[in-house]
Amino acid sequence: MKDKSRTPFDPAYAYGQLTHSELIQLVLKQKDVIAKRDQQVRELEDYIDNLLVRVMEETPNILDCCGPALSMTSSDITHRF
Repeated sequence: MKDKSRTPFDPAYAYGQLTHSELIQLVLKQKDVIAKRDQQVRELEDYIDNLLVRVMEETPNILDCCGPALSMTSSDITHRF
C-alpha cells in the first residue's frame, strides 16, 4: 500500500517505496547494528569499571583531590549564577 500524501522530501517517503522484503532486510540490518553498538557500550562500561577499580586500588588519593569547581556545594552554585 503506497501512501500518496508523502512528498519526496518527507523522510518516510523512501521507506514507503520499499517492498515488504526490503523493509524486513532493513529492520534486520538495523537490529544487527544496534546489537553491535550495545556490545561496544557494554565493553566500554566494563573498561571504565575496571579502570576505576585500578585507580581506587593504586592511587585513591587522586579521587580525593577535587578542584575548586568540584568542591562547590549546591548553595555555592546557586549563588554563583
